[in-house]
Amino acid sequence: MTLRPLAALLLAASLAAAQQPATRTVDYEPVFDDRRVHDVHLIVEGDDWDRIGRKPFEWVKGDVEIDGEKVAGVGIREKGNSSSGIRSDKKPFKIDFAEYDGKQRFHGLRMLVLNNGFKDPTLLREKLAYDLHRAIGLPASRAAFAQVFVTAKGKSEKRLLGLYTLVEHVDETFLDERFGNHDGNLYKIEGMQDLFERVDEARIADEKCVELKTNEKKNDRSRFVKFAAAVADGRSDLTAWLDCDGFAKWLAATSALVNLDSYAGTGHNFYLYDNPKTGKFVLVPWDLNEAFGNFQMGPPEDHLAWDIYAPHAGSKKLIERFVAVPALRAKYLAALKDLCAKEFAPKAMTAKIDALAKLTRDAAAKDTLKMYPTDQLTKNLSEDLAGGQMGPMQSKIFGLKPFVERRVDSILKQLAGKAKGEKLEGRMGPPGGGPPGGGPPGGGRPPGPPPK
Repeated sequence: MTLRPLAALLLAASLAAAQQPATRTVDYEPVFDDRRVHDVHLIVEGDDWDRIGRKPFEWVKGDVEIDGEKVAGVGIREKGNSSSGIRSDKKPFKIDFAEYDGKQRFHGLRMLVLNNGFKDPTLLREKLAYDLHRAIGLPASRAAFAQVFVTAKGKSEKRLLGLYTLVEHVDETFLDERFGNHDGNLYKIEGMQDLFERVDEARIADEKCVELKTNEKKNDRSRFVKFAAAVADGRSDLTAWLDCDGFAKWLAATSALVNLDSYAGTGHNFYLYDNPKTGKFVLVPWDLNEAFGNFQMGPPEDHLAWDIYAPHAGSKKLIERFVAVPALRAKYLAALKDLCAKEFAPKAMTAKIDALAKLTRDAAAKDTLKMYPTDQLTKNLSEDLAGGQMGPMQSKIFGLKPFVERRVDSILKQLAGKAKGEKLEGRMGPPGGGPPGGGPPGGGRPPGPPPK
């Protein structure tokens, strides 16, 4: 081979390599180590803190220190719907390390989410739910706990906001780690209507209903339209379009946890990834803070006995079609039975609850902005609490341990044909319930700049 062709080949190889997306190494362990409570310190200008909660939410530029490791020039903003409406400075936040510097990452991660546990006296539900989904092999976010502080320059210095759930964001890095690619379309479902009930291309094209998170410039949603049509027509083979093994596990987890602020109930709070490697749509769970029956659609006791053969509130076409196919229903019921014998078994869940309660006890006690007092935090591990504080969607707050025991008992009796489940018809008020009429019992105050 002459030198000239060899040089040409080397140049072509170099150009090809340059065109390949850079492989980022993500170091999850220090960020999501759930054997400890992390420290997250948000640092912003005082005027920026004053406007950070104004809707529509906007990014402000600041710094963040995580367990003493400082990252400068990050984007910080509030997030959420009902969770951001509380009358306290303990709002949920997003941190985007690349908002102002596209190359900046934190241990390989572009973004982190800080959720405030606003309806959960125990502050454990979201972490428990994410861990359960991950334990059964679903593509769910990592989660840990963090004490969050804020410095609003010129107004306050490292003020404690409280105990938060630190959650892995669903983005290209997440897709690469779960699926080995991020080339497909990732959709975040926001609209609270069943997109599969009928084909509505306008709704699928509406960013307020279906937010496209990858391939935004191309914005080709034609496969989503075809998927929705395949579900809606009632005849097409779901296995040609849907990751049915994953969906069966998700449906089992949703049924066990009675997580109605999801596709099974409200119709939103999930992602769909159109995985080009398989040609199948994969459901990615999201926003699991209302798990353990904490979003209610009807009488509280009906949720404990929720019908495992109709695991949806109101009409949900994709679930109805899935459980109507004998082979797919068998997958779901087998996953549900396995869940109750292993990860969701009362003994296993009690050990997990006790361990997380012990881990977070001191940080939770120091959290004066939480929505419920510390004595209710402890009580709600083992006892039901009267609801109502957060509006009509929470008339009872189930104790974590008794919820698991009673839900597993109901599921096993239904599987054995010894009990009939209760159907939930989707009776509901505003999503997530409204904020309480007064300030939170934990000592919160109306929104505004933090005191000096």
